[in-house]
Amino acid sequence: SPENLRKLTIASILAIDPNVIIFDEPTNTLDENEITKLMKIIEELKKNSKKIINNIKEAEIKEKQRRIRKSLSISQALDSIFKIKLNYPSIYRVAAVDRNFVWLRKDIKSGSVNLSVFQIPLKTNRLNTEKIITIRDSVSKQKIPGPTKETYMSTETQYKPVLVPTKIRKYKGLEVRGLWEVKKQFMGGPFINFSVVDSINNRILFFDGFVYSPGTKKASYIFEIEAIIKSLKILK
Repeated sequence: SPENLRKLTIASILAIDPNVIIFDEPTNTLDENEITKLMKIIEELKKNSKKIINNIKEAEIKEKQRRIRKSLSISQALDSIFKIKLNYPSIYRVAAVDRNFVWLRKDIKSGSVNLSVFQIPLKTNRLNTEKIITIRDSVSKQKIPGPTKETYMSTETQYKPVLVPTKIRKYKGLEVRGLWEVKKQFMGGPFINFSVVDSINNRILFFDGFVYSPGTKKASYIFEIEAIIKSLKILK
């Protein structure tokens, strides 16, 4: 309904937690009773905007996962290396498998959509953005080569990655979003990284998704990777 659409629009803005919001004649054509209702809606959304946005996103993730389940990959690479399961489309292929490392890749017309999975021992030191980026870049340098000799993917340093606490099923973790690049190759794009604490198996699992697709919108690809990661099941 128009009222719900108005609520969603306002909630999306408030969820960003801006310092200032400018409404362009929001009460135009409204009578006194409707103005009072609108003010109450704004106050309600101000208190619950992040919860509303999270609920909407969770519903979208579940719908995406439902669609993915229609044509799942039958690869056992993740099970054999990590004893985990991810639901991902059959169009993804295993690009590389190594000790403690699996690289999944979907080729698209404009480039590729990628997801690498790796693990490190669980230590008492807490992770933060700097440590996650250091680990990410170290693994990328060793496992994900660039198009020419001695080139590799690394995190773009001009734009600070954003970190937020997260949870996948019952597992606590951290989510980091930022940009990657291959220096001297004019290659880059967005990435999303989840680090998940698996205390039972004394390890931290890393799921690193990145997209290379010059000149195209990449949000839908990052969203697909996020839906895949959030289907995580630890099998032991």
